Amino acid sequence: MSSTVGGGGSAEPSGVKKTSKRPKYSKFTQQELPACKPILTPRWVILTFLVAGVVFIPLGVICLFASQGVVEIVYRYDTDCVPPSSRNNMVAYIQGEGDKICNRTLTVTKPMKHPVYVYYQLENFYQNHRRYVKSRNDAQLRSPSEERDVKTCAPEDNVGGEPIVPCGLVAWSLFNDTYSFSRNSQQLPVNKKDISWKSDREHKFGKNVFPKNFQTGAPIGGGTLNISKPLSEQEDLIVWMRTAALPTFRKLYGKIETDLHAGDTITVLLQNNYNTYSFNGQKKLVLSTTSWLGGRNDFLGIAYLTVGSICLFLAVTFAVLYLVKPRQLGDPSYLSFPDIFGSYGRQSSSCYDAVSVASGFSMSINLRFSGCSSPISATLEKRLEAVDQTRANNVSFEQTKDKIRKMLDKVELSVSAYDTSWVAMVPSPSSQNAPLFPQCLKWLLKNQHEDGSWGLDNHDHQSLKKDVLSSTLASILALKKWGTGERQINKGLQFIELNSASVTDETIQKPAGFDIIFPGMIEYARDLNLAIPLGSEVVDAMIRKRDLDLKCDSERFSKGREAYLAYVLEGTRNLKDWDLIVKYQRKNGSLFDSPATTAAAFTQFGNDGCLRYLCSLLQKFEAAVPTVYPFDQYARLSLIVTLESLGIDRDFKTEIKSILDETYRYWLRGDEEICLELATCALAFRLLLAHGYDVSYDPLKPFAEESGFSDTMEGYVKNTFSVLELFKAAQSYPHESALKKQCSWTKQYLEMELSNWLKTSVRDKYLKKEVEDALAFPSYASLERSDHRRKLLNGSVVENTRVTKTLYRLHNICSSDILKLAVDDFNFCQSIHREEMERLDRWIVENRLQELKFARQKLAYCYFSGAVTLFSPELSDARISWAKGGVLTTVVDDFFDVGGSKEELENLIHLVEKWDLNGVPEYRSDNVEIIFSVLRDTILETGDKAFTYQGRTVTHHIVKIVKYQSSHTIIFSVIIS
Repeated sequence: MSSTVGGGGSAEPSGVKKTSKRPKYSKFTQQELPACKPILTPRWVILTFLVAGVVFIPLGVICLFASQGVVEIVYRYDTDCVPPSSRNNMVAYIQGEGDKICNRTLTVTKPMKHPVYVYYQLENFYQNHRRYVKSRNDAQLRSPSEERDVKTCAPEDNVGGEPIVPCGLVAWSLFNDTYSFSRNSQQLPVNKKDISWKSDREHKFGKNVFPKNFQTGAPIGGGTLNISKPLSEQEDLIVWMRTAALPTFRKLYGKIETDLHAGDTITVLLQNNYNTYSFNGQKKLVLSTTSWLGGRNDFLGIAYLTVGSICLFLAVTFAVLYLVKPRQLGDPSYLSFPDIFGSYGRQSSSCYDAVSVASGFSMSINLRFSGCSSPISATLEKRLEAVDQTRANNVSFEQTKDKIRKMLDKVELSVSAYDTSWVAMVPSPSSQNAPLFPQCLKWLLKNQHEDGSWGLDNHDHQSLKKDVLSSTLASILALKKWGTGERQINKGLQFIELNSASVTDETIQKPAGFDIIFPGMIEYARDLNLAIPLGSEVVDAMIRKRDLDLKCDSERFSKGREAYLAYVLEGTRNLKDWDLIVKYQRKNGSLFDSPATTAAAFTQFGNDGCLRYLCSLLQKFEAAVPTVYPFDQYARLSLIVTLESLGIDRDFKTEIKSILDETYRYWLRGDEEICLELATCALAFRLLLAHGYDVSYDPLKPFAEESGFSDTMEGYVKNTFSVLELFKAAQSYPHESALKKQCSWTKQYLEMELSNWLKTSVRDKYLKKEVEDALAFPSYASLERSDHRRKLLNGSVVENTRVTKTLYRLHNICSSDILKLAVDDFNFCQSIHREEMERLDRWIVENRLQELKFARQKLAYCYFSGAVTLFSPELSDARISWAKGGVLTTVVDDFFDVGGSKEELENLIHLVEKWDLNGVPEYRSDNVEIIFSVLRDTILETGDKAFTYQGRTVTHHIVKIVKYQSSHTIIFSVIIS
């Protein structure tokens, strides 16, 4: 019988046939097939290791004995078979004319049963070399019709225009030493039949393919072939053509079909023809027997013995640990975090990836989602104060939170040597021979690094070299222009010379506009009669590339290109039309909030607004300026997003509310810092909308189509970061048609970027991970706590360094502090969750729910499905209520489906309908008593807790819901009956 308590159901007239997509019941569709789910208890683990050790050790001994039973005679002859007079030049000897025969005797130390295998062994011969192993044609070896196909056989492909068969270096280098054996003046014949693989003879070497032009050209490689025999019968060649994987290898020469006795003296007549002296190779003759395992090889036996010994050792170790310090199975106190964060804490191993319960018990949501606006009761306030006090007692918690509050309150930007240099180059309106801001010049003189460079500290990472070179060259130009700092200039030029290779290295990240600005600065250096030590070819190539890019771009006009050229004004130098520039000037007088661009504009055009901006900068920062200003809004909004993504924003609600209120005011009045910065605009829209502010989509409307993005500077330079922010903003309110379009094209754009991702810097890897997460886990399909855990595992925190025209850093934003607080908070919440699970376990036992054998055990599932969103400590009662409701829903559902008889079901429904708390209930069975008792007690408990939170009674509402559900169950039961 199907229950309506968990999912609800409605009665239909009996004459109407109900269509349903519900599959026919089977164990397969209901996932009830038998399944083996072994539990790795200590006993099973110890037994498994013990069995493995007991099996592997004897196997290893057997394999080792089999290998030791193989008898081998190995004799190296490459040196012994060269006359002493020729040993100083063995290459000339082997390449010379005449027979190179030598006689040697070998003594058999142990009996050798036939067949005795004869091998030749070569060392330092790399048959696996790519060019060598590819120099052959297998089709030519199989079929005479392919004999002219020698294109892969170079250099041994033809002689006088006629193809070589077999062609290629492999065949050409055929081993050609020969051996003959005798014992007591009696010849020991060597059988060379069937020494190759049968499959090779029958399928890889043709019976109608005969050698042609083989070893007839110069130089001669190895052995020759019998031109009257097909390749399928030339087994020495077939053995040789199966190339070896290692530089030391053996190949079968033949078989002696006679037993050799201990003490026998074998005379070997060797024909020493093969040249191994040119590559310091070695040649050895090997006589060997075999065992059931093959030739002599101790590796398998040693491997079995090693693995078996390790397994036996682990079995004994685990057994001792289990006996000395046993642990109870299923103990929830062990639900903790393995230490993967170092000093930051430990990672959760809990079931936070559970999804919400399919059919939750109705009473479990009243505490969290009640529409009552009553003030929080004094009891709840005490509970929250207790939680806060527990955390406040942890000094580390409070210190870290204070640091983050300071980050939210004020953003400290690093100063930029690059932008300071361009400001330092601004001449005084009263005298073109004096700087307008001499304090910037003094700062450059005092802030050169020991290696001669300028820029941020700790710039040794290779991915920052172009940024440092750009800052250094700009600083040199500023000093040279005003004729000061000769020592600093020379040190800077030495740094550029030492790192000149980085200028053309395409794998190094480029600052924005580098391909235009850097050549422009080199040309400016020429005007100042300053030689930059980069090499004329490199410089000319950079200038040509810049001119070509500018020329190609000029042929296809776009607003994005126009904005970009204005942004890199200090590098273009030939942009003389102020009307093209002024449209990008902001109310504060700057161009793009960039000191370098603004300084270049004032130098060329003398605009008062530019001067006002530069003076205000120097008034605020005194002697050195940042690369972008103002930047507070984006930095603080990014920090809020980071805190929310790690689940610690609840500790900073006041600060976040203040920042968002300020951002909302800027949004309403269309402040340039928000509306003209694409990434800031998208981020502000997303955050304000998520926090309930009434924001209009109008500022983002131009980007509903990709064409609108292409008309911006970010679109022209293909700024993936801005597209990512647009994609996240579009996901925040997907019902708006324009946002749907924006979501569609930004998703396609990001997927295309991922497929072509070639960037390798640390920041680019961070951005790539952000893009992958955004595509894989959209905001509307994510669970909060799962997201927090994933972010912690990835170490994803606010990035305090970014690169525009140069690298800049947010000095007071410390990622480690944020991560430390997030991990500590995660562990703190996890400890509370563990205690709640223990309470729920006791609740199951106290109410005898474990005695209901028909009911599924869903406690962990029900609990974590609520904890994944209701995770904060103050929501403890909501989590427990949710979990109890889920468990009871499952129990009642299973009772109606499989556990209860018709009489029991009617009895339970009657008890719920009657709901008499004063009388003595009549139970038809223990199951009914258990279910109704825990149902009644849980409803009353939930009502009491709700009263504590809301200051009013809600118990009668919960009872009414349960009665309503039970009445539907009665109707449904009648229909089924």
